[in-house]
Amino acid sequence: MKKSIKIVMLLLVSKIVASTDANNFAQPLYSDIHISRVTGQVGYKRDRGDQLSKEEVIAFYFLNLMRKSDSPLYKTSVHKFMYFANGLSYAMRDTSLLDNFQFKAHKYGPICETIQYNFNIELPDSDYTDIVDYLPEVERKICEYTFTIFKDYSASHLSNFTHEPGTPWSKMSENDFRTHNMKIPQEFDQKYFTNIVVMQRFFIDPLLLRLKKADPIVLQPLLSNYVTKKNKRI
Repeated sequence: MKKSIKIVMLLLVSKIVASTDANNFAQPLYSDIHISRVTGQVGYKRDRGDQLSKEEVIAFYFLNLMRKSDSPLYKTSVHKFMYFANGLSYAMRDTSLLDNFQFKAHKYGPICETIQYNFNIELPDSDYTDIVDYLPEVERKICEYTFTIFKDYSASHLSNFTHEPGTPWSKMSENDFRTHNMKIPQEFDQKYFTNIVVMQRFFIDPLLLRLKKADPIVLQPLLSNYVTKKNKRI
């Protein structure tokens, strides 16, 4: 009962201070941003370097958050931050953070194939400030809240979350993914992260029990979607 009251109060407060205009959901121009994976220097079309995919932009943003907080730089953590950020996007707005992208079932949990094979986490120090400009505000806030929730967990602990019974990864483990490295269907992830028990455990309880803070841009749609789905079950 007390938890329900807190959720309603958070929802009311978030509606007062939320600013969710249409520009927050504008699509970024990822084709304009490039990076040299050798030097780690961000550039644009006129510069040398490989074009970044959306998942790489988000991965570099997480890497930036990790460096600023002095977190250990493990690629496994980057994968899991991205996976839970995608889950938070489903929990907030029933849509993927990464458009039509699918994670792959790996023995250490869901991975982003592009990051696994093309991403050099040992790039020279840089704050990648320019990358921030290529993520809409709502997507930056999704990443930041995800990082706030999960930054204190080890890479192995994050992997263990994704290995629990009932997760999309556990469903894929019924197949021989170690051989085929199978893609996890988006509908598996969407169904899992829009389950109210999962939503509450990973994204609501940190607000209520661990006093984690979320920007109203994240908080308002998250709580609204949670209450809507909870009411449908009653």
